[in-house]
Amino acid sequence: MDKYLGSVLSSRYEILEIIGNGGMSVVYKARDLRLNRLVAIKILKDDAFADEELRLRFRTESEAVAQLNHPNIVNIFDVSSTDDMEYIVMELIDGITLHQYMKKRGTLPMKEVLFFVSQILKALDHAHNRNIVHRDIKPQNMMLLRDGTLKVTDFGIARITSKQKTLTNNAFGSVHYIAPEQARGEQTDGRTDIYSVGVILYEMLTGRLPFEGDSPLAIAIQHLNSTPVSPSEINPDIPKSFEGIVMKAMSVMPEQRYSNAMSMLADFEEFKANPNMTVRQEIMEDEPEFETKKIEKLTGLEGGEAADAVTAGNEEKMAKRRTKKKSRLFPGGVAAPVIAGIVTTVLLVGLAVTAVVWAFSSGGADNVTLPKLEGMTLAEAQAFLAADSRFANLNIVCESERNDTTVPKGQIIEMKPKMGTVVRDTSTVNVVVSLGPLTVLLNDVSGKTTIEGTNALKTYLASNGLYGLSYQNKYESSDTFAKDTIIRTEPEAGKEVKAGDIIYIVISSGPDIEEIPMPNLLGLDVEAAKSLLSDNKLTWEVIEQYSDLPVGTVIMQSVAKDTMIAQTSVVQITVSKGLEEDVEDDPQIGGTVQTTYVFKVEIPAHSAEYSVKIMQDGNEVYNSAHGPDAEEISAILVGMSGGASSVVVLVNDDIWSTETVQFR
Repeated sequence: MDKYLGSVLSSRYEILEIIGNGGMSVVYKARDLRLNRLVAIKILKDDAFADEELRLRFRTESEAVAQLNHPNIVNIFDVSSTDDMEYIVMELIDGITLHQYMKKRGTLPMKEVLFFVSQILKALDHAHNRNIVHRDIKPQNMMLLRDGTLKVTDFGIARITSKQKTLTNNAFGSVHYIAPEQARGEQTDGRTDIYSVGVILYEMLTGRLPFEGDSPLAIAIQHLNSTPVSPSEINPDIPKSFEGIVMKAMSVMPEQRYSNAMSMLADFEEFKANPNMTVRQEIMEDEPEFETKKIEKLTGLEGGEAADAVTAGNEEKMAKRRTKKKSRLFPGGVAAPVIAGIVTTVLLVGLAVTAVVWAFSSGGADNVTLPKLEGMTLAEAQAFLAADSRFANLNIVCESERNDTTVPKGQIIEMKPKMGTVVRDTSTVNVVVSLGPLTVLLNDVSGKTTIEGTNALKTYLASNGLYGLSYQNKYESSDTFAKDTIIRTEPEAGKEVKAGDIIYIVISSGPDIEEIPMPNLLGLDVEAAKSLLSDNKLTWEVIEQYSDLPVGTVIMQSVAKDTMIAQTSVVQITVSKGLEEDVEDDPQIGGTVQTTYVFKVEIPAHSAEYSVKIMQDGNEVYNSAHGPDAEEISAILVGMSGGASSVVVLVNDDIWSTETVQFR
């Protein structure tokens, strides 16, 4: 049995069951005793704990995820590192992996592809802006909630890019989704995750992976050296423009991919508006500052002029690479290199002419390269531009405002034209400013059934444009609200909520009822029996029967003594009416009257507890546990006056005695 099951960590987290088992850790379902909520806890395995490198990886995940707070990233509640264990406390997600969903559905429709991958890109943008690269993006690490929300999980091999050293020189990641530079063990950045997103896109659209092989090594080599079959060759319904987005994300060279998640998301939005869009080629250089300084020194150009020359130079480099790649397509020994040389020469000449024309037209004085304004407030952006003579004549205008879950209220979300665009120094820059997360006041669903109230809550929030919340049920006893009806929500009705929040729906489990042992009423006067039942918070129903016991004496009870019974339960007690001769004009059936007989039997002491059953004419009239002491057992038999019954007594299911009882 697992050593953690049933234990309580840090005097707070009660481990309930195993819900996941990975290579270096186990994930448990647990209850947070302090906040009375269910959580998931990832605990490092003992053999991994003994490995210093794996412990370091686990701590890196803890350090990484502790910085993240986004509706598309699993929430982290607590992190613990002690001398004998390491664990992370996370939100418990009720859903399936994206891998399971894709396996079940096969090829996904374009609408779902855009919906799911947009959420992944938003999560990655949040992580990359905090210098965290996931490095293991795959459908198995995405959880799909019932409302369609995707959450990225498992930052176990994430790298914090601000660190000077990586954890190891080995290439981590799942081989089907691994980026070429990661497979080579080289430095990784946000573009590494973009490649993996491209593979997921490919798989969603075609129903298959771009590369398959007999071994992980064979697959990794294909990522390094091969070009996958075009998605549209497998699925002709894929638009060429969207295929361009997929292949750009999966470019072998990082500088040819999307530079960040938001630029890829921008192409998603453009595709929605214009399915015939043209995917722009994106070119980046790893050391732009060094290249800019080199151009300044060689040409005398300064600032933005030198930077633009670097951009032109990068375009020439990329042209060389593209030409080299295309040259392989030409048959015939020497022909391909020769053609490649001619094309490269033409490009070099074109670049030189372009650089000369640009450098001497207006001296570059009226052209500026737009700086980054995202993340600033409108006032900060205006002050920033005014403080620099190059940008002082730029006009900044708030084009619109919109809600955003990741950008604080008042800050610029995006700018048009984009950062890095060369414009005239008198141009207008339109910006979109964040209104912060959309917030909605919760409606009151108390008193409704669980299903009715939850649906009403979701419908109300959706009608106000709010999605991406999590709903969790909590139970409380209540004397006011009926069982399975909603007592309240947390936050309460009238409080603000936003995307990513958790709404706890507090449901009534009914009154807080205790169970008690049933008292013995046999032989008591009916009023004394009622008083005893009332003292135990039990209610009663009285039935009268003839018997040879005094009038008002309890002769039977519907629940045997010492049986555990919930308070407020109804107990049926049978009370003697006396002998039938004492009552005139009783209804007669066949010349006889129903009556009772008190049957008694002595049971000697036993070595252990024993059970006693009394059968009347084959029907069980008594069944109870006793002992081990000797005891006289009494049972009330009901029959017709003048009649007889066969009575069998069984002790521990063995016949103890038999007797014929004659009714008076």
